[in-house]
Amino acid sequence: MEFKLSMIVSNMIKFLFCIIILLIIYFIINIENIFDDYNKKTQKILNDYGNCKISKIYIVKKPLSNKLIRMINVATLYEYQRISEKNEDFKIHHAAIIVKIKSNKLIKFLLIEKNPTINISEEFHINSQVKSLSTKKHTLNEILNITKTRIGNEKFFNWHFYDNNCQDFVKELLITLQKPNAMDNFIDDKKMLNWVYSSKFNVYFIKFCVTLSNIIEKYFNCYNLFYFIFP
Repeated sequence: MEFKLSMIVSNMIKFLFCIIILLIIYFIINIENIFDDYNKKTQKILNDYGNCKISKIYIVKKPLSNKLIRMINVATLYEYQRISEKNEDFKIHHAAIIVKIKSNKLIKFLLIEKNPTINISEEFHINSQVKSLSTKKHTLNEILNITKTRIGNEKFFNWHFYDNNCQDFVKELLITLQKPNAMDNFIDDKKMLNWVYSSKFNVYFIKFCVTLSNIIEKYFNCYNLFYFIFP
């Protein structure tokens, strides 16, 4: 009798644990917006260089990092890898912008990207395709603030795999620069994104990983959790 009772209690605990885990997953998947401001690193760079004039802009197209590819492969049960290996054009790319500025008579380059919130870097290595653009003498703050005002804080600071990703972020910056067609025939991954997005499991899995990473980054100051999940 005691054994049966303990088994019932044990099973109830396991059941409740599973329910709690499912509720946590459901809650995380349904969170739409985490960020409402720049992270500390990006804000520091903007404090230092935000009012510097931009003399040149470069659109960057590069392959996804191996860690992000692993995440997509897990979500698609490695179907993404099989298709992309057969068709070189059927791949998802990361998009970013490099700006050339002058600070204290020194030329400096800054990388601006969304992955999965806005990040600006002083030190970076580019081994990818680049398209250069001339521009009027905007400052970095002007470009970012005008874009943020036009599309709103939620869309500006946050990320969505399909309709608010790194490529969409770059397009919005180019609209602000009055160069809305600059990415045409340079980066267009909608065909591949449509394929990945066609599966709800893919969408939920990627959204769960990225949202959990964002929560950890914002509230526990640990950057990009899924870099540890998919080493």
